[in-house]
Amino acid sequence: MARLAIRHEPIFAILNSYNFLDNILPKLNTSAANTLMIVRCLANMMRHETGRKQIEPRFAAIAAHIDQIKSGSGNLQIAIATFYLNVTISQTLSVAKSECCRIVTEGVVELLK
Repeated sequence: MARLAIRHEPIFAILNSYNFLDNILPKLNTSAANTLMIVRCLANMMRHETGRKQIEPRFAAIAAHIDQIKSGSGNLQIAIATFYLNVTISQTLSVAKSECCRIVTEGVVELLK
C-alpha cells in the first residue's frame, strides 16, 4: 500500500514528516519482501520533486545498498531497473550530475551481470 501511496506527492510529504526514508533504508536488505517493497517505494519516490529531494543527497548510499542485491525474483529485478530508469529520467529534468550518471551506469552494469 505504501509503495502506491508514495506516488502522490502530498501523501509522501505526510509520510516524510515521519522520516520515512530513514525508517525504510535500514530494512532494504533484510528479507526478499522488504527489499522488493522498498525498491518499489524508492522508484515511486522519484516520480515527484519532494521524493527526488530526499533521494538525491543519499543516492550514492542507496545505490550501494541496491548493488549488493545479487539475486531475487523477476519482480525485484524489474523494480531495480525501474528505480535506475526513474533516476535517469529525473536527470533530464535538471542539469545532469556526472557523479549521479556514473552511479547509475555502475548500477545498471551490476544489474545486468
